[in-house]
Amino acid sequence: AFNIALSDQNSELTMELSHKNFGDHRIRQSGDIKKGHYQEEDRKTIDVKSMAFDEFIKKNNQIDFKNVAMVWMDIQGHEGKFLQGARDFLSSQKIPVVMEFWPYGILRSGTTKNEFLASLNKLFTHFYMVDSEFTKLQNISNVEDLFDESSKTASGGYNLAFVNKH
Repeated sequence: AFNIALSDQNSELTMELSHKNFGDHRIRQSGDIKKGHYQEEDRKTIDVKSMAFDEFIKKNNQIDFKNVAMVWMDIQGHEGKFLQGARDFLSSQKIPVVMEFWPYGILRSGTTKNEFLASLNKLFTHFYMVDSEFTKLQNISNVEDLFDESSKTASGGYNLAFVNKH
């Protein structure tokens, strides 16, 4: 285990702590904090070091990253920032990436819808809805409609598996 947040940059980030759900600690967006559905603006915060995943790989050559067969993440909306920081690795490995797809969290993390979709389009061609009993391969372009549908509520989201068929 490494005591570092994987993100899109090497910096220090603010993490807001949930006193009700220890799985809901989140990286706080920079700038003005808007009132949130979960009263995030009132949460206690701590500073955490962050590093882009591509940089993390370069600094930890004792880890055999060539044997990584899949990435699975549930990082409370920070997935878009992770994807930006892992672009080189994910482009070269072409492994599946499973993530909690939660537009409310993605937007609150400071990633816009367009930034998130652009990252997905650069890295993947298709996805599966992991939560669905009858999962079928879907074109990556369908994520935009799913984003719009899921962002109507603060609790709307899915577990999605992204793949690159090229």
